[in-house]
Amino acid sequence: VSCCKNFRCPKCPIDRDELGENLGDNIELRNMDRTWRILHRKGQPDHPVTTAFDDDGLRPIFEPFWYDFPHCDIHAAFTPDILHQLHKGVFYDHLVSWVMKIAGDEIDERFKVLPSYPALCRFKKGLSKLSQVTGNEFKEMQECILAVLASAVNSEVVKATRALLEFIYYAQFQFHTETSL
Repeated sequence: VSCCKNFRCPKCPIDRDELGENLGDNIELRNMDRTWRILHRKGQPDHPVTTAFDDDGLRPIFEPFWYDFPHCDIHAAFTPDILHQLHKGVFYDHLVSWVMKIAGDEIDERFKVLPSYPALCRFKKGLSKLSQVTGNEFKEMQECILAVLASAVNSEVVKATRALLEFIYYAQFQFHTETSL
């Protein structure tokens, strides 16, 4: 839909290997007009593949369905994916891997001994042995991670975890009020 190559962001032209390095910079977001100009030049026989085409990570789509839609910016239409960007990305890939580096064995042991409770998944082997995790398991980890981390890690880590969990929960609201903002 965005004419991007696999694993390229539909919102910005930064290569995935460079993500995180440029967070403080003013990053120019993808622009539908620029994307169309690059794709259109690609289709011309007298214009070879441009460096902009490769730098932007675009696929050679001859005429994307949106090219003549007035008042449309296809790149602005993409919204964050709560499951992959927050539950898996921010929570599991970043926070859980961080606390596992800080106190991995202790965290594993605490998850193993959590008492069984209806509607709550038990991680009988801890977290370090998990090979594939579902969205429900991410949410179940989030429900009990503060209790697991208490006294196992520095209080600043617990505060950071709580703030991150609050952000994830607020991000899932269907609408916000003045109070929630």
